[in-house]
Parts: sequence; C-alpha cells; structure tokens
Amino acid sequence: MSTAVNYGLITVNKGDAVELPRKGYHIDGECRPAHRGRLFSMVYHSNLWLIISAFYLAAKCDPTMTLFELGIRLTMIASVQYGFKCSDWLHCSDLYDADASKSLEEQRQHELTGLKYDMLCISLILASSCIMWAHKLFFFENLDILAGFNAGGVVLLAFVLWGMMKPHTLKDEYMPHYRFYLKLAQFILACQYFSMLQLVVAARNLDEQWAHLRNAGLIWFVYFPGMFCFVLKPFFPSTKTTIWGPHEVFHFFTFAGHLATMILDVSL
Repeated sequence: MSTAVNYGLITVNKGDAVELPRKGYHIDGECRPAHRGRLFSMVYHSNLWLIISAFYLAAKCDPTMTLFELGIRLTMIASVQYGFKCSDWLHCSDLYDADASKSLEEQRQHELTGLKYDMLCISLILASSCIMWAHKLFFFENLDILAGFNAGGVVLLAFVLWGMMKPHTLKDEYMPHYRFYLKLAQFILACQYFSMLQLVVAARNLDEQWAHLRNAGLIWFVYFPGMFCFVLKPFFPSTKTTIWGPHEVFHFFTFAGHLATMILDVSL
C-alpha cells in the first residue's frame, strides 16, 4: 500500500521501498534529490531573509553610517534575496509544473536563465561582502586592491554568462560550449572566494588597538564546508532515490555564512 510523504514543497509516494523521483535537470540530465532547493525556496517564499535583514539593519544603522556603507550592505541583502529567488527558479521549477508544455530547448532556457542570475548574485554577494569587510578593516594590507578585484570579477562573470546564454548553446551539439562557459564562470567565482583569504590574513595581523576586528576572518571558514562539498559533487552524483547530497550541504553553509556575516558585522 502506498503512502504519501510530504517534504515541504515536495510530495513523493512511498510503498514497497519505492519512491517516485523528481524530474531531472533539462540542461544536463542531473537527477534532483528530493530536498534539492528546499531550504532556499522556504527562505524565499516565507520572506525570512527580508525579516532577518530588517533586524540586521535596525541593529547596525546609526547616524554615523555613510551612504556608501549603507549601500554596500543593501546590495548584499538584495543580492542574497534575489539569489534565493533564482535558486528556487532553477532547482524547484519541476515542482510547479510550469514547464509541462514547453519544448526541451525552452525548458533548458528556463533553467539556464535561473542559473545565470543565480551565479551573478553569488558574485555580487562575494564582492559586496569583500568590499564591506575591506572598508571595515580600513583597507589595511592592500585590501583596496582585493575589493577592486572582486568588483571586477562581477563584470567579468557577466560577460562570461552572456556568452553562455547565446541561443545555440541550448542545442545538444553545443552542450560542450555551455559546459566550457559554466566551468569558466565557476572558476571566476572560486577566484573571488579564495582571494578573500587575504581578509583572513589581514584581520589576524591587525594591531592591538584593532584586536576586536580579528575575528572578521571567521566568515570565510563558515562558508568553506559548503564550498568544499560543492567541489565534491562530481564524486557523489545524485540518483533518482537520493534525498539530499553535497549540493544541499552547500546551500546550508551558504545560508549560515550569510547569517554569520550579519552577526559579525553587528558585533565587531
């Protein structure tokens, strides 16, 4: 006898140890675990991030804050919120039955557009976070160069994603073209992330009078387990019966990193 088991947005039928799987991705055929996209979808649809952000801004803002300092924080908040929307767009499109009547190329276009904006949001989050902390650490140790590097990474990534989105990319014979641009975009994001190790070094080397800022580098390490799991994805491919995998761990630590950024920004 079958029973329906609800996983938040997801309902799968179980009986005799059989699960009805979610549809795979149309871009590359990867299987979607039952919980793929669930965390970010919940945060986006509940407006949880906007509520948390309101408390963050209320705790952080004061009359001494400049427009630049406020603007960079608002950019980070908006990028995270839109990133949640794009993640929902990419990872949970199969749950909304919006693509049932679309052709394969149209379905790929839908997912590819979500992927493009998702990656651009990640780049903006890294850049705005880097600029915020470089400014907070008073641009010690050439952090102005690091901030400029991350801002330039956003522009470079935008050009790469534009190349990925050309119409012929969506046809089977051009999938190697898509994969090349995807790896190039991921490389740019990795450079942005690992370049922020300089923030960790700069924070630990602060003079005694700025000792209260030395823990700023902890944020990098909160994100790190998620980044590490993302790298492991090819070694642990999802199957039709997978409930969760490395990508879900990546999402969890990404969200934890966003929260840690706010907490440390307020407390340091």
